[in-house]
Amino acid sequence: MSGLYQILQKIKDEPEIYIEQPSLSILRMFLVGYEFAQSELDIDTTDLELDFHENFHSWIEKKHNLRTSNSWANIIMPYTINEREGFQSFFKLLDEFLQRDKELEKKLEAEKVKQTIEINKTQEIPQNLGVRLYEVLEKIKPRPGMYIGSASLTALYWFLRGYECARRELGIEATAAEKEFHSKFQPWLQKRFNLQTDNSWAKIILLFSVNEKEALNSFYKLLDEFKYRDVSVDAAPLVEAQFETMLLEGLESGEPIEVTDEWWEQKRAQFVHRLRQQKQ
Repeated sequence: MSGLYQILQKIKDEPEIYIEQPSLSILRMFLVGYEFAQSELDIDTTDLELDFHENFHSWIEKKHNLRTSNSWANIIMPYTINEREGFQSFFKLLDEFLQRDKELEKKLEAEKVKQTIEINKTQEIPQNLGVRLYEVLEKIKPRPGMYIGSASLTALYWFLRGYECARRELGIEATAAEKEFHSKFQPWLQKRFNLQTDNSWAKIILLFSVNEKEALNSFYKLLDEFKYRDVSVDAAPLVEAQFETMLLEGLESGEPIEVTDEWWEQKRAQFVHRLRQQKQ
């Protein structure tokens, strides 16, 4: 099972695979998403991970003689020239942080040995599958600051990359809705904006936005448009009321319902099918 220090080592060795470029701010948002996924899945936290979460920030503050509510990344950045240097500085500071205590060094070595042994074991998929992609997006939408620090599409994008990485490494298969988003949203945006580009969906949206906040708002509007792209424009005024009615029909059965990503997508498919029948 991949832990905090294992994923950090992978990113340090091959940043272009995980975060495209050595960047401290991108690294931090990736880790926030990665750790969010693990917490939602009730993954056990090791002593070393707890030590990082509880003490790294205060250790950085003490090292620079500061008292601030800023993240550890925002503390490091002013002492560096650019994002690449900030990325490199973080790993140097992390090594220094771990070496401050000989017992922690021993724990780190023991954890590395344990992880090496576990690589060859059949990984068990957690029974609790946590929150799915569209559920995560709905959680973030009204309170982006709580999850990604600010109303920023770039922050959301890298949060999701970390979230998806954690779930993928735990062997959790993507749902049909998630696969559709990953494979079709970016091409759909290209067609929507008449572009030919390899840029990510986030970069495409940013091209047509004044700032990060506007881009985040645009993303949610475009996502709704993408999810309901099969619905006729002529039927649009009736969509919300009809969809609500159909959901109530399902809830009035009296049977307990787990409102998951799959449930929503099943209802969406049924709804689109119903609209098509109405048009015939």
